[in-house]
Formats: sequence, structure tokens, C-alpha cells
Amino acid sequence: SLHEDAVDSTARAAFVAKIVAYNPSIIWMAIGTNDWGLNKWSAADFGTAYAALLDALHTALPSADIYCQAPLTRGGEASANGSGSTLPDYRTQIATAVSTRTSYATLVLGPSILSYPSDFYDATHPSDAGSTVYANFVKGVLGL
Repeated sequence: SLHEDAVDSTARAAFVAKIVAYNPSIIWMAIGTNDWGLNKWSAADFGTAYAALLDALHTALPSADIYCQAPLTRGGEASANGSGSTLPDYRTQIATAVSTRTSYATLVLGPSILSYPSDFYDATHPSDAGSTVYANFVKGVLGL
């Protein structure tokens, strides 16, 4: 959930400092599904914080490549949460944030990674086989 680590600039700075401590050259961000599912905040507010987090990570780690994975397909995702946002709305916010940061951020379309429901053991979580598919997908994107 992005909300827990990026709700304000102090928390966001602390989160970025944790990442900087590892000095990664690649960052894979797979967030958004819990922000929707747990009704943490609206897609618009999520998008504002997501963009700010991308900017903060890029400022702190300017040579890092950031892969921004939009949420995987999930059961019930077309239903609005208590904030009136659907999971596709959160995906749109991620895509919008990445669209103006393509020099260091790459959009990864989460729904294209796994088949729903066959790669899942419930409406949310990948099965063991689905997790293998996911891992192989990430390795392929990263050229590993």
C-alpha cells in the first residue's frame, strides 16, 4: 500500500531513505491494489502521492531505472471502493504519472502478466503456479 509510506512528505522521505540505503540500480514498484481494496484513498489522491514518490526516488537515485507495475487483475476490480474509485482508476493514475517521467520510469501493465482467474488461488493472490509466471515475467522484463 502506497498510503502507509507516502501519505505525507515526512513519511515519504523516510521510505525513500530506506530504499536509498540499498542503492539499487533497478526499482520495481508493484503497488496500488491494496490502496484500492483497503479503501485507503481515492485514485486521484493516490496518483498525486505516486507521482511525488517517483520524483523523490529519482532525485535520490537519479541513475536508477524504475519499473512501475500497475496492479494485476483482481476479482471485483470494476467495483468502486468507498472513495468512489475502481482498480482501473488506480492503474490510470500510475500510467499518467509514468507518462511524464519516461526518461527513468517504465510502465508495466499488470493485467498482462497473469491470467485471471486461472493464475490465482483466490480473487486477489496468485497461486504458486501464478507466482512462477509472475517471477519469470519480471525476470524477462529485466533481462535476467
